[in-house]
Amino acid sequence: MISENQLRAYHRMVGRPVKVTLKNGKECYGNLVSVDPITHNHVVAQIRDNQIKNLNMIMSDSVRDMVEWNEPHEDCLSFTEESSKLINAFFKHDTAPLMSEDEIQEQKKKLITFLRSHTLNVVEREDGSITVADTLVVTAPFTSENCFCSNPIVLRRMKKLIDSAK
Repeated sequence: MISENQLRAYHRMVGRPVKVTLKNGKECYGNLVSVDPITHNHVVAQIRDNQIKNLNMIMSDSVRDMVEWNEPHEDCLSFTEESSKLINAFFKHDTAPLMSEDEIQEQKKKLITFLRSHTLNVVEREDGSITVADTLVVTAPFTSENCFCSNPIVLRRMKKLIDSAK
C-alpha cells in the first residue's frame, strides 16, 4: 500500500520523467501521466519524436520504487513548460478559446490572488503551473478544467471554488 506521503510525492512527479523499478527487477522509463487515486496504479507514457510510443499501466502492487529521472533517456521528455503542454495535449481535447500569453499570465495572477484570499497555500512551479495546498495542480489557462488532483473529493471542491471566482 502506498503511504499518503508517497502519493503526494508521486503527484508532484506528474508530467516529469521517471524510472519505475518493478518487483521483478525490470525498469520502465517515461513521463508519469497519472497515479490513480483509488488503486494507486501508475500511467507512464514513453514518448519519442513528440509522439507517444507506449502508454504503460503499471499496477501498484508490482512497483518496488519510482523516482524522478533527471538523466537523458530515449523514452522520456525533459520536464519543461513545453513538454508539460505536449503531454497534456495528448490526453485532452482543448475546446477553450485561444488566449495570448499575456492573457494566460493575467488569468494565473488573478487565480493565485483569489486562492490566497481564501487562505490557501499557492506555489508557482517551474513548469508554469501552480500547486494549491500541496495537492492540486492547475495548468494554463488556469481554469477549473485545468485542475489535476489525486483526491477526487478535493478536486471537485477546488473546481467549484475556482468556478466561483468568475
